[in-house]
Amino acid sequence: MTDIDLPKSCFIATEKLDNKGEKGEYLVWQSIKNVFVNHDILAYWRYPLFNTKNQRKEPDILIFEKKIGVIIIEVKAINIEQIVSINGHLWQYKNFYTNQGNPYQQAENQLFNVLDYFSTEPSLSQQIKGRVLIALPFIKSEAWQEKGFDKLPSNPPIIFANDLLNLDSLKEKIINTSTVVEGRELDSQQWKILLSIITGKSVIISPTYRVLTKDNSKGKIINKLINYYHHLDLKQEIISKKNLNAVEGIKGTAGTGKTLLLCQKAAYFHLKYPEWKIAFIFFSRSLYEQIITLIDKWLRHFSNNKIGYNTFDKNLLILHGWGNKNQEGFYSLICHQTKSNKLRVNDTYSQSPNDSLAEVCCQLLENKKIPALFDLIILDEAQDFLSSRWLFQGKQPFLYLVYNALAPNYINGKEKKKLIYAYDEIQCLNQIGETYQRGLFADILPSNHPSEKIYTLTNSYRTPKRIINTAFAINMGWCRPLGVLTMIKSAHNWQEIGYELRGNLQSNNNISIERKNHKYIHPLDNFDRGEIINFQSFYSRQEELNYLAEKILYNLRYDGLRPSRQILVIVLGNGYESQIIENQCRDVLERNAISVYFPHQDNSRQFWQDGAVTVCNVYQAKGNEAFLVYIIGCDRIAKEEDNISLRNQLFVALTRSKGWVYLSGVGNYVMYSELKEVLAVKGDSFNLTLRNLPENIIKASEKEDLLKRFALGNRNFKYLCLSGESFKGCCLDNINLIGSNLEKINFQQTSLEKAKFINADLKDVDFRNANLKNAKFIGANLTRVNFDGANLTNVDFSDAKMI
Repeated sequence: MTDIDLPKSCFIATEKLDNKGEKGEYLVWQSIKNVFVNHDILAYWRYPLFNTKNQRKEPDILIFEKKIGVIIIEVKAINIEQIVSINGHLWQYKNFYTNQGNPYQQAENQLFNVLDYFSTEPSLSQQIKGRVLIALPFIKSEAWQEKGFDKLPSNPPIIFANDLLNLDSLKEKIINTSTVVEGRELDSQQWKILLSIITGKSVIISPTYRVLTKDNSKGKIINKLINYYHHLDLKQEIISKKNLNAVEGIKGTAGTGKTLLLCQKAAYFHLKYPEWKIAFIFFSRSLYEQIITLIDKWLRHFSNNKIGYNTFDKNLLILHGWGNKNQEGFYSLICHQTKSNKLRVNDTYSQSPNDSLAEVCCQLLENKKIPALFDLIILDEAQDFLSSRWLFQGKQPFLYLVYNALAPNYINGKEKKKLIYAYDEIQCLNQIGETYQRGLFADILPSNHPSEKIYTLTNSYRTPKRIINTAFAINMGWCRPLGVLTMIKSAHNWQEIGYELRGNLQSNNNISIERKNHKYIHPLDNFDRGEIINFQSFYSRQEELNYLAEKILYNLRYDGLRPSRQILVIVLGNGYESQIIENQCRDVLERNAISVYFPHQDNSRQFWQDGAVTVCNVYQAKGNEAFLVYIIGCDRIAKEEDNISLRNQLFVALTRSKGWVYLSGVGNYVMYSELKEVLAVKGDSFNLTLRNLPENIIKASEKEDLLKRFALGNRNFKYLCLSGESFKGCCLDNINLIGSNLEKINFQQTSLEKAKFINADLKDVDFRNANLKNAKFIGANLTRVNFDGANLTNVDFSDAKMI
């Protein structure tokens, strides 16, 4: 079992503690963080826990500590004068938001609800200690005693205001509080299991089944993979549980858990705000089944299996971007609401799913006022809704339609709409040739709307490392004889996809590209020392398909694999040519008594069918996964080996695999030699010489994007990551870099008059001889910053960290 990727002490606040009424809760939370800072602990401010949609059960403070067990702290930010009387566990209040309450019993019920999570895990059932305390941050123990409340037989364990001032006393009080539920100190194995369960193991794993084959068979190995305790890493856990900050983007490559996080957020906000109208929108029809299943699992996870997904609940809609005659989609819903004629792909000039959708959205935006239908929209696969052919007033039409369909909220005169989206530039199959450092909605949000907050997921959990390396190497052409086709320029962007680049990206230079290790290692690296990825070429398509049938028959008979959800056949190529190969594939497989399923036949929204092997094109495969993936028709890519869009198909196909990949194609092409060279690389490092580097298609760094936009008059660049860049001698007056990562930047001789660095990370920055007149560094990290010779007239260093 792998370690969960959490630090020793992990504290997660699911909401901002910045309201006046939460001052008391903030005091308690900060004290708890200080008390347990060096413990094995996972603590939440308001962990999402619900019994019914109308009965929220979020504990104020929920603590999991390896030795102490589970602790619930119910915080009452109340003065002693507001407590009229206490009868048993019932408290009577005055001048409070309610007249009475039962804080101890409420917290006790929350404890039992939390412990229910572990009732089906044999190693944890009835093994975890449970404690409950009440926190009164505005009441001292002396005031409590003067009222005589300490003499009551029902007097519960209480954390008083004076306890918060003495951390040793507070720690002792919590540890010595009598347990409501008896248990014992957890060992390391039990602690890992507890962490994996509370962060969503029950949602991620699939059921195992009996396999009557040899121990080294793929079926036996798959059962080991399934039993491996999956988990969310710290970044995923924080993103998934935190409250919404207007518009948020989640960026990550294949297998980093984007769809999983979006489904979790859909369930969380639906339970927390059942009155909200929420839409979950996606591009690939084949994702219907997966998204419904994941949202249902998350709803059940947060409600202890009391609430599931209800297709009749109009406050949580799961919508394909287009929709069809049997299933409402986002576009068709807007057409219905605006009494517009619904168009199909065949009715448009573009004649392609994404460009046609942009085209019809332009028509809607030009001719209709778009109604604000939703309080929150969650958009998956956002990159596939982009078009290089159609814009509406300089904006992406579908994204602008989404934005207009959101109900606005106004806070302090600023418009704030609630939107969460996920995207992956590398999986953009329509290949529009751009990167989106600022987020996809940067050109859509009005000036009075807060900027997007972009989170980046870097750890890929689905696919073994060797297959990931092959996918990236083929996608960019690392081993291509005629030189790379595309390359990422920014060191930060390499880090985002899990790689480290050594060397300068210049023609004829030698560089090294190495996949970085992190805590999570794909379990197949431990379970299977055999061949994870293989390529075969054949003289004819018939020979290739006969080979495919033989391999699948062996998988079913001798490996113990199941056809549905464990074996997937992906056909490469575009349009009619891939359909021809699909039909040939069906004929060959069915002649060998292998049942075949094509997604969306008869307008079905299923991707899998029990007892059948799914055969599909790469567009249908997007977002889905299988343990064993066969990719056929590699010759369709090899014939146009310099076509980046076609290479992206191969990238998407490869990263559908959770275990093994078998590639095949017909003929003899230069790209086959390239592929074999990639597969021959041992280890995680690629050493290559850059030949004929095509400068025009190198993706721009955030620095280049910033300078270009600054020259056009834009000054707002919040939350960027520019670490390690150089702006020496530039003029960046009035720039706004709030919350940005600016570590180790060279700002020598740079003019930064009236620049805003509020809450930015400026560790090790060089400001020598820079003009910083009237700049604001409020709350910034200025560790080891060099200000020698800088103009610091009227600079605001309030609350800055300076060492």
